[in-house]
Amino acid sequence: MEKQASTQPTRGLSLDRGLERMRQQHARLTPLLMKRSDASTLEAFDLEAERLITEVFGETSEMLVIG
Repeated sequence: MEKQASTQPTRGLSLDRGLERMRQQHARLTPLLMKRSDASTLEAFDLEAERLITEVFGETSEMLVIG
């Protein structure tokens, strides 16, 4: 009987890491909003968040276009 390799734990661990990175990114948003950051700061945050989402979940939506 052949042994089948499973990528499930690796995939789950990778997703957990990605979600933790997204939590950290989200935690950075509140201070930006509370100190009323300028538009360029918020745009930089938004671009970084879009890149992170694309990296973690893949580019599956036409609405998530980086550039």
